[in-house]
Amino acid sequence: MPSLKLSPLWLALIPCLAAAAEDKKLEPVKFMGDIRLEYRTLHRDDRDGKEDVTDDFRTRIRAGFEFGLSDQWSARVRAAGRYTTLEGPTRFYVKPYAEGSSGTGLDNNHGTIDEANMTWAPSKAFSLQFGRMQTKFAPDDVLQKALGRKDSPSSEISWTDGVYFKFKHDFGFAHHLIWQHNDDEGTTNAQRPPLDTRESGDTWFYSFGSDKRCGFLQQCAIDISHMPDGLRVHGISSANTQTENYTAVIGRATWALPLNDNGFEFRLAGEYGHAVDTQTQAAARLGTSGDVDADAFQLTANLMNMAPGHSLALLYMEADAGWLISPDLAGNSDMLELRYQWKLDKHQTLETRVRRREDLEQQTNRPEVRVDKDAFLRYTYKF
Repeated sequence: MPSLKLSPLWLALIPCLAAAAEDKKLEPVKFMGDIRLEYRTLHRDDRDGKEDVTDDFRTRIRAGFEFGLSDQWSARVRAAGRYTTLEGPTRFYVKPYAEGSSGTGLDNNHGTIDEANMTWAPSKAFSLQFGRMQTKFAPDDVLQKALGRKDSPSSEISWTDGVYFKFKHDFGFAHHLIWQHNDDEGTTNAQRPPLDTRESGDTWFYSFGSDKRCGFLQQCAIDISHMPDGLRVHGISSANTQTENYTAVIGRATWALPLNDNGFEFRLAGEYGHAVDTQTQAAARLGTSGDVDADAFQLTANLMNMAPGHSLALLYMEADAGWLISPDLAGNSDMLELRYQWKLDKHQTLETRVRRREDLEQQTNRPEVRVDKDAFLRYTYKF
């Protein structure tokens, strides 16, 4: 049976629905959704010295509705599920936390409601969204991988329960402020151990930047994530329950150089992040004294629209063990990826990639570092 446990935040939607309905200027209902089909193969040289090969087919299905309630009010609701040919129980549940084991969202063969929110937008410059929503702050390139806040990457499902305020200036820069509620039983998106919601309960996020092109500069922004008392310094399983605030700062920029008059251009995109406080070396199983480092960066070179709809990207990404908020890369690892993308039309996209990931440092209780080599072929259709 599906299980249901809602955050108290969702109760705020009831009076807002009533207030919006008083306008009595209802707009048509709009269907929204997508389906993603993917074949993936993974070759792993694991930390215990064993080698393993895994092949599977994956499907992510998302479908919902957007309601225009008035000129200023709108609402969205969407269900989402991710499924694989790998073994595992199939479940659908609605809870204020994800039961996934990865710390980045739902496990395979699980489904939920990943959007249920309302938006008040009294002008083009200002909007206020609250409820369950999708948030994303990433470079403007082919891959759009993120060091920080990004819900539902790849074929995963994650979400944000909270309030999202946005204000945009006439000159193109915008302020983004998000308060995210975290349940004491877990979170809903990428906040990896030893981050622990039992002591914190919420996450604050602020971003200031622009996506308005200025010369060769396509995008620039700075993000700040703050989780008060969210870091278990000595690890989740340690008897020492000392906590610290976890604060991470990210700078992001994208440069674009046109190569012809038909949309073909070279884009160079990058992010750099630093976290202020980190867990101990012992908590990360990387040493016996001191704290781990907490820097992260990514750099991508992109050939956009080499031919209409065809793009190619090469990425390198690296994160120290103390970097705990990226949905695309776990701490103490690096990534090298080559991606080809073909946008057949406004609805269909075909992608393929080859990728290599490796531990930066060997864990003290393991004889080897982990090395993953994987590839996929993916088809996405947006309704």
